[in-house]
Amino acid sequence: MSDSIHHGTSLRYLRLLSGMKQEIFARKMGVKQQQISKWEKQETIPRSRLERAAEILNIPVDVFEKFDESSLLKLASGVKLENIFPSSKEMVDYFMEELAKKDKQIEELKFALAESRMGGSDSQE
Repeated sequence: MSDSIHHGTSLRYLRLLSGMKQEIFARKMGVKQQQISKWEKQETIPRSRLERAAEILNIPVDVFEKFDESSLLKLASGVKLENIFPSSKEMVDYFMEELAKKDKQIEELKFALAESRMGGSDSQE
């Protein structure tokens, strides 16, 4: 790998070129958004992660190794319009999943609060 290649920068630009936000990309990668942010700052990223990222972005994995402005322009000319923006269904599904997680957390907190109140009154008797 030449000194000018930076996997994290390549990942960021290629993800942005695909029109994918970190949150959506992270969900597809099976990690948290913060992990994507860390990867995008790393000079080297393990090949297995690059392969998965390439699969998600629908690009050849070698683009990460050979990334430069000219490859970016070549890649951009071949991007299909439907790959530029996440579909509405994808966005709705993502936010529905996030809402379901929050609803579950709220219910767990309500249950824990109710238990602590019941436990508190039992200890006073």
